[in-house]
Amino acid sequence: MIYKKVRHENLELFMGSCMNPPHLAIVNGFCRGHSLYNYIRGGKSNHVTVNQAKVIAQHIVQGMGYLHSKGIIHKDLKSKNIFVDGKRVVITDFGLVGLHAVSGSSGSRKSKLSIPDGWLCYLAPEVIRAIRFPAFHGDDVISTLPYTKKSDVYAFGTVWYELLAGAWPFEGCPAESVIWQVSHGKKQNLSQLQGGKDVKTTTQQVRDIVMAAWSYDPDQRPDFSDAGIMELLKRLQVQILRGNSDPSLSSSALFHMRPSQRYHPLLSPISNSKTFTLDPFP
Repeated sequence: MIYKKVRHENLELFMGSCMNPPHLAIVNGFCRGHSLYNYIRGGKSNHVTVNQAKVIAQHIVQGMGYLHSKGIIHKDLKSKNIFVDGKRVVITDFGLVGLHAVSGSSGSRKSKLSIPDGWLCYLAPEVIRAIRFPAFHGDDVISTLPYTKKSDVYAFGTVWYELLAGAWPFEGCPAESVIWQVSHGKKQNLSQLQGGKDVKTTTQQVRDIVMAAWSYDPDQRPDFSDAGIMELLKRLQVQILRGNSDPSLSSSALFHMRPSQRYHPLLSPISNSKTFTLDPFP
C-alpha cells in the first residue's frame, strides 16, 4: 500500500491495514483536538483572523504538497477532514472518499442522491459536471468522478473561503442550485472576505487566493508547491506584516492559545447528510 510511505507532520499517520475480504480496515493515528469545521464555527468571539487563516493554510498546503508528491489525490479535502492538533494542522482521510461517502438510487423518473452536508461546495466544476443520472449508483458515484490534483486545489479554495467567511460558499442554497452554479463557473460572492479593520490592504490578496484556486480551467489553478499557493500565502504575509503589528496574529499565538480558546464544542454530527431529488441531467 502506498500509504505506508506517507510520513508527514501535517498528515494523519498510517499505522496499518487489513485487506482480507470481507474484513477491510485501515488503522490511523489518533488526532487530538477538533476539526477545522468546528474551529471555524466556534462563535463570533473566536473569529479566525487573516493571519491565523494564513498559518492554518500553510500547514494544509505543506501536507497536500507532500501528498501530491507521492502521487496521492485526496479527493475529499474539506474542513471536517482537517484537525487542529496542538501545534499543527493534520489532514485526514486522504484517498478514502469512496468508502460509503455517497449513496444513490434511481427510479423510472427521478434519481436520489444522499450526500454529506456541504460536500458539493468542495467539488471542482469538472468534477461536478461529471455527476450524471442514472449512470451510477452508490459508491460508483465516487469511482466515476474525475478527481485530479487540481480538483484538490479547488477544494483548498473552498477551505480558504470557509476560514475567512465562517461558512461554506453557497451555504443554504438548494443542491440543484449549487450544482448548476459551480458547473457553469459561477462563484460565490466574495464580499464577506475582508482583510479586517487593521489589515485592509490584504483584502484583495485574500480574494486572489480564492479566485486562483477556484479557476474554472484546472490548468489555470496553482499547485501546492512553493511557487504556487504557498507563494500567494507568503505575499499575503508581507502585506499583513506591513499593515498590522498585532502580536496576537502570530503563528505561535494561534497554536498556544488555551484549550478553551483554541477548541470549540461539537456543533453538529460530522456524519450529517441530506437526501435530495434531482431530475436526470440531459
